[in-house]
Amino acid sequence: MTGALAVSQHPVIRSGDYRLVVKSLEIEFLKPAMSDVEASTTITRSQQEHLRNSLSETGKAQLKLDIELADADGKVVAKAAGQYHVSRNRKTD
Repeated sequence: MTGALAVSQHPVIRSGDYRLVVKSLEIEFLKPAMSDVEASTTITRSQQEHLRNSLSETGKAQLKLDIELADADGKVVAKAAGQYHVSRNRKTD
């Protein structure tokens, strides 16, 4: 889940205090991939602010990411839209 991997690299999430769950993922295949593919996404500044503010205020956040999958030649072969839920880890004693 590349969108999830991108979000997991956010410093707040990487701290280990939060967990990331894929709520939904929709993929549109545009053409056959004849090689390995690489997925990429961008988390905008406003999404980062929303994530930071929601997590500090409520301990959870929703996030939508648009993802492109490109073949070895850089041609986009699929597009995906993912909905993610981020929440504070429950403390276990």
